This record gives sequence, structure tokens and C-alpha cells, in this order.
Amino acid sequence: MSGLRVLIVGRSGCGKTTLTKEMLAQRPKGMPCMIYDINQEYQKEYPEPFEDFDVFLMKLSLDDTRHYYIIIEEATIFFNTQSNFQDMKNVLVRARHTGNIIHVNFHSFSSIPKGIYNLLDYVIVFKTNDNLDSVKGRFDNPKVLEAYKEAIASPDEHFHKTIKIY
Repeated sequence: MSGLRVLIVGRSGCGKTTLTKEMLAQRPKGMPCMIYDINQEYQKEYPEPFEDFDVFLMKLSLDDTRHYYIIIEEATIFFNTQSNFQDMKNVLVRARHTGNIIHVNFHSFSSIPKGIYNLLDYVIVFKTNDNLDSVKGRFDNPKVLEAYKEAIASPDEHFHKTIKIY
């Protein structure tokens, strides 16, 4: 299970945080976690004080941050500048080497940087407010596009589908 890179995308209230907490609970026994939780939704799972974004990102980049389950809720802010994008890209690239599980959550496809698609192992698609063109613009992958269409068409507000990328 270590060395995975997972992206979840879905609008507010669809179940991203609930699924993320379930996945966190299934991590290998004894595996520590680090959670960037701007909305303080993981206090039970991660009672650490909230840290500034730059401090958290610096910790992710340290070589002794190995075999952690790392969750980045509201991941858009981690990719909002070119330097942050490069740092996060390095964290994703190094996941296999460090044994870290990197788990990033986004509210929409339009907020996902194009440059991370080939760095992911799984994409979990919930309902979003995106249109098909914005999804194609970020993930021109037939399986992801089909999952998006299924999510939009489903009457289940919490529908999601997991796509293995690599």
C-alpha cells in the first residue's frame, strides 16, 4: 500500500472527506499520518495544531518524511504557484522512493493542474460541477471521462468510481 498517489475529485458534500477518513483508517498499522486540513475536519484523526502551508510543504520535502500517509485536503492551494507546483510534483514523484502514500483532494477538475496526471496511481471521481470539456482539458483519459459521466448521471449524491491510472 505504501508509495501510492491518490487523487479524489468531487464537489462539496459528495463524500470526499468521509471516504478519505475511511482510507486513512485502513492504512497499515503504525503508519503515521500528516494532514493539511485547512477546514479542521480531521481533528479526531490528526489532533496536531494547524500549520502554515509553507511549513507543511517543507516537512513533506524532508528526506526523513518516509512511510507516512499524507492527506492534503483542499489541494488547490498547494498548486497555486509555480514554485509550489514544483515542490508538490517532487513530493508526488518521490512517493515510491519514500514509501509515502500521497492523497490529494480537489473540488473540481478545473482546479487540478494538468502536470500531475502522469504522477498518479488512482483517481477517485465523485460528482463535480465541471462540464465535460473542463474534465477533458485536465484528464483526457477515457476511463476518467467515463467515470465523470457515470457520476453525473447517477441519482446517488455520493456515487464515486475509482480509476487505476498506472
